[in-house]
This record gives sequence, structure tokens and C-alpha cells, in this order.
Amino acid sequence: QMSAPFELFVAVIIMGFVIIIGSQMLSTVNREVCLNNIDKQLSDFKTNIENTANHKNSIKFYFDNPNDCFNEKIAKINIQHERKNPRLCSLICGQATDDCYFLSFIISKEGADNISKQKCLSISRFSTFLTAAAASECDPNDLGEGYDGYNAIDPQFSLPIGNYILRNVSSPGEPYPKICTFYKK
Repeated sequence: QMSAPFELFVAVIIMGFVIIIGSQMLSTVNREVCLNNIDKQLSDFKTNIENTANHKNSIKFYFDNPNDCFNEKIAKINIQHERKNPRLCSLICGQATDDCYFLSFIISKEGADNISKQKCLSISRFSTFLTAAAASECDPNDLGEGYDGYNAIDPQFSLPIGNYILRNVSSPGEPYPKICTFYKK
């Protein structure tokens, strides 16, 4: 009976370690699930951009933040066009080129886990992502009925969570895609 309090004390310490290790494992699993969800969203976005650029079609889709995996205020998602860095292009795209487009997702905040994911876009290096300034080519009124609330945005600046329409507006015979990105929250 003298050892019963000691055995209880040891059992409580062991149980505490089990709870701490278990909660750390759950946190790690949740983080990996979030990273996989983000990766899937980026892959879907990448596929939609490539289909629009390479097949001259329009695509409507929703870009999501599944299970609120990331803080949208500190996440930066955009399309980048690298023109002079063959090391970066070969790292992201796996091929030796000094000119590439890629979809970038970065969370960088002091004191937080930094996350960086890039997806190489298999589109022509001469592709153009038109901005809202190209009003004559990226007019939301050209989308037709049922598309109220969409506005042209610059995907090289920021891609917020929401509804998108990607439209290749290059004229027949134009060799390179001109893509308008329309967004609605």
C-alpha cells in the first residue's frame, strides 16, 4: 500500500506524456491534410489555366480554402512569370529554360510555419494574362447573362478565394493565348 501513491504518480506522468504526444501527432496530421488540400486546389487551378490557354476555351470554377487551412490575410497566391532565372524555372518546372510561368502559393509570417508551393504551368512562354486595364478585351459584360458580379483581375498580383472564370480571348489565328481572369467573391 505504500507504493500505491507512487504508482499512481507514475501512471499520471505516463498518461500526460501520451496526451502530449497524441495531440502533437494530431496537429501534424491536420497540417498534412491541409497541405494536401491546398496542393489539390492548386493542381485544379493549374489544370484550369492550362486548359484555357492551350484549348482556347472558357472555364468556370471555384478556388477554395478547404477547412480554413490557411489565413487568407497572410497567404499570397498568384501567377508568376519568370523570365531571367533558369535555376528557378528548372527547379519548379523540371526543365532547362530561362522563361516559365508558375502558380505560386506562399505563407510567410514571422513566428509561424512558412509554407511555399509552386506549380509549373505548361503554357506558352508568350502567353499573356490581361488585366482589368485591358477593358476592351476583358469586359465582364461579354460573359453574358447569369454572370453578374464578376470583375477582371490581374492574376499576377493576387488570386483570392472565390469564383473564377478564365477566358482565352485570343482571336482566331493568333498564335499565343491572351487570358482574361474574372473573379467574384
